Formats: sequence, structure tokens, C-alpha cells
Amino acid sequence: MNDRNAKAGIGLVSAAIFSFLLWLLYLRPDAAGASDRLAWVPAANASFNAACTACLLLGLVAIRRGARALHVCCMLCALLFSACFLVGYVVYHFDHGDTHFAGQGAVRPAYFLLLISHVVLTAAALPMILTTLYYAAGRRFSDHRRIARRTLPLWLYVSVSGILVFAALRAWA
Repeated sequence: MNDRNAKAGIGLVSAAIFSFLLWLLYLRPDAAGASDRLAWVPAANASFNAACTACLLLGLVAIRRGARALHVCCMLCALLFSACFLVGYVVYHFDHGDTHFAGQGAVRPAYFLLLISHVVLTAAALPMILTTLYYAAGRRFSDHRRIARRTLPLWLYVSVSGILVFAALRAWA
């Protein structure tokens, strides 16, 4: 596959995922009869984000130490944990609908600043993650390294801020 087709595919997949999530949260009619049967999913999703964060950090340490095989394993596990998060997020929000933040006062704008930055950077990180993976799979390590230096901080922010969003929703429910 040439770069042009790969980047078009990555852009299309990223746009489709993000568009679906926007529809799910903001355009789809409210979930009728939402129940508590999936109340455990947000905590599982926060755990997936924590595991992703750990894998990203371990992968960084591994590549800096020259342990390429361990780096690959860690990064693929981070990708797997992110995918598990996405599945859990879709299933939960399809059943439950949007979760409203009940906090008041100074915490409210702080929460929404965190949430907005999390969402915007998620939209930016997804195609970067897929492009970084594409370069690694094609053994184009100089291109991989160049984009990974920008992808890693974004991916870490998205993972950690996802945990903080969960914690804030639990604290101010």
C-alpha cells in the first residue's frame, strides 16, 4: 500500500470513528430505559486507560533501552487497551446515553476544560496513532520515530485525562 492510500484510509477510519462517537453522544436520541446493568463499564474503561498509560510508559523505557521486541509488545498492548476502552465506551453510551457532570462552582469550568481538551486531543491522536503504527508495520523506523515523538505525549494525555474525567464524574455525581 502506498502512503497516499494508507493516509487516506487512516483519515477515513479516524473520521468515521469520531463521527460515530459524536452521533452517539450528541445526535442520537436519548437512550430509552437506560439501566444500571452496565454501571461497571466506566470503571473498567478507566482501568483500560490506566493499563494503556502503563504500557505506553513501559514501551518508552523499553525502546530507550534498546529492547525493541518489548517495545513492540508494550505498544501493541497499549493499542489493545485503547481498543477495549473504545468498545466499552460505545457499549456504555449506547445503553446509558451521555453522563452529565453535576459539579458546581470553580470545579465546573475546570472539568469542562479537561473534557474538551481530552475530546479534541483524542480526535488528533487517533490518526497519529494509526500513522505511527503504519510506519512501524512497514519497518519505516525513521518516519515512525519522527511521528511517535509527537504521538506519545498526546496518547499519554488522552489516557490520563480519560482517567481524570472518570474520577471527576464519580466525585461530583
